Amino acid sequence: MLNQSPQASVTIADIEVRIVDIPLLRPHKLAMATISCQTNVVVRIKDQDGREGWGEAAAIPHYGVETVETISCVIGKILVPDLIGKSFSGGRNICQFMDKVLHGHPYAKSAVELAYLDLLSRARAQSIAEYLGGPERDRLPSLWVLGNGIAEKDIAEAEHLLHNRLFQCFLLKIGASHPDADIARVRQVADAIGDRAELRVDVNQKWDEVTALHNAPKLFDAGISVIEQPVPRSDVAAMSTLTAQSGGRIMADEPVETMTDALKFIGSRACSAVSLKVGKNGGAVRTAEIAAVFAGARIPIFGGTMLESSLGVAAHSQVFSTFENLDFGQQLFGPKLMAAEFVKNPVRFEEFNLIVPLGPGSGVDIDLDILRDMTRKN
Repeated sequence: MLNQSPQASVTIADIEVRIVDIPLLRPHKLAMATISCQTNVVVRIKDQDGREGWGEAAAIPHYGVETVETISCVIGKILVPDLIGKSFSGGRNICQFMDKVLHGHPYAKSAVELAYLDLLSRARAQSIAEYLGGPERDRLPSLWVLGNGIAEKDIAEAEHLLHNRLFQCFLLKIGASHPDADIARVRQVADAIGDRAELRVDVNQKWDEVTALHNAPKLFDAGISVIEQPVPRSDVAAMSTLTAQSGGRIMADEPVETMTDALKFIGSRACSAVSLKVGKNGGAVRTAEIAAVFAGARIPIFGGTMLESSLGVAAHSQVFSTFENLDFGQQLFGPKLMAAEFVKNPVRFEEFNLIVPLGPGSGVDIDLDILRDMTRKN
């Protein structure tokens, strides 16, 4: 249950939005794009007393309809004029207000909501997790995406992460190549590390139902524990068929954005696990509400990412820490892939877990000098 204490309400005095370019340690290959530099939107909200709250939205090319440019424009040009001077009792209220201003655009709204919750929680001397009802855990099992696209490089990377006890669960991105080539790469990685780690795959909607039904058993036979979103987001019927007939766990991702989507997938039995993302699901409060519905249906949750920095990861990990059914862990690995940080106290990974920074607010603080250097100038 959300902590809706009336104390320490804050009024929005100023909102600043910027686009930040963050270099990566290596190119990150997905089915829909290869990313060499991650670009995120950072929001700062100030109240009438000069206190600050920070939020972040990340976007991956071709994943959804929002880009960092549209997110920045929606916040700065459309939402900000209506938000200045307003005060809200919590995340649900500010989200409902933004919905009246503009339909859709969950990533833009989530960045604003997280910044406001950071500010509000700090004013109340609590964490975002405490605002959401309290954490179930203070560390979250972590997954790393092996995004090299080359088996030998993926194996070497996994070995390094296992040796340093950072990650023991790995996700291979497939779907960009012919299924036979993808499955051969999966088998090669599984043969090398499968007895010491859990392996999953994400097809990122690249297969049709026939291709998925034909190849899913091969992936499960290779030792894969979960197949994430193998078919296009619009094909809920195919997801239902795969969940019933594939012989293993089928995880939904892109199609589950709203509460309506969640109820559709539950009613259609269209997944046996679901990936939730704070940006995709429209903010901390709405993500928590959707998670509660899946918990009631006994469908386990995985905490997804759009490659947030430590700023977004801190807040998102707090949200995920409140889920009773986070049985599949999370993949908030962005800070470990990034070559630079703009927070003073980056999130920590140890013993295969992400340590949740439990407050105040999101639990991290911004280094303004570094952030200015990383801010896009035009």
